[in-house]
Amino acid sequence: MADSSNEDLMIRAAWLYYHHNMTHDQIARRLRTSRVKITRILQKARDTGLVEIRITRPLPINLQLSEQLEAQFTLKETIIVPNRSTFDDTLEEVGRATAEYLMQLVFPGCRLGFAWSSTLSKMGGYLRPPATRIPCTVSDLAGSMLGQDNPYSVSSKVADALDAPIQPLLVPAVVKSPAARDAILNELSVRAALDLARRSDIAFLGLGDAGPESTMVRTGYLTPEEMADIRARGAVGDLLIRYFDLQGRHIPNPMDECIIGLNWDDLRRIPHVVVVAAGAKKVEPILGILRSGLCHCLVTDTNTAQAVLNAAAQADRRH
Repeated sequence: MADSSNEDLMIRAAWLYYHHNMTHDQIARRLRTSRVKITRILQKARDTGLVEIRITRPLPINLQLSEQLEAQFTLKETIIVPNRSTFDDTLEEVGRATAEYLMQLVFPGCRLGFAWSSTLSKMGGYLRPPATRIPCTVSDLAGSMLGQDNPYSVSSKVADALDAPIQPLLVPAVVKSPAARDAILNELSVRAALDLARRSDIAFLGLGDAGPESTMVRTGYLTPEEMADIRARGAVGDLLIRYFDLQGRHIPNPMDECIIGLNWDDLRRIPHVVVVAAGAKKVEPILGILRSGLCHCLVTDTNTAQAVLNAAAQADRRH
């Protein structure tokens, strides 16, 4: 009789909760028992199948894609925006989502690091000061000088929006020789800036591709021939000018010794790395960096996310 009585209580509590929308407190008073007991038996009603919850609409496509990416690549989060009528408009949506995500992440005492990237820079137009100032610091993760001005840098805009001190790296991202790099690294201010960058809690980075029209070629850091040589080594993209293959393995090359910025191992030690990338040219780079384990959150668009999953499935079938 005791089991029947318990089941009866469970049914009555479930009916009052799900059908009459009563609170746990109201049900407890109605059934002359404790709120804690009502909470426990409502959970048991779901666990035993007495109550089944059915969602009558399919999961939205972007949530489906997010769940698949997070499960397949062990990501903490995935942010996928809908595609717009033009690619430029889609990149604006990616920038808006990245700016909003930054404001969700930042916490008092946070150390933020930023790469320079044409896609990542889109977040600059959507940065808004928080209602209450959040003490934090902002760092460049690599040298940021492209001529007199770097149109792809966003760190100063973030620092302005957050009213935060910034530790810039006002040096070339790539120099002509290891000796030139070593000379610059001897400067105390440069060493201090890199040390702070290495201790970033959160890093926002764009992805470069290894094609002949990549940003590194267009900005003159690499010749088409040099890029072709890197691509011949198996490179599909770069993260902070560190090239990697489709399996997410770093590809050492002579340019590594000429870069002023964080290296592959430095990036691996950052607790939360956010990669922002979109478009057909970024599908292979995204797949490679997701396989590397360096990326904790991906910000992209619907079409790109679907293409990455398709590419991963095709690669799995070949192997």
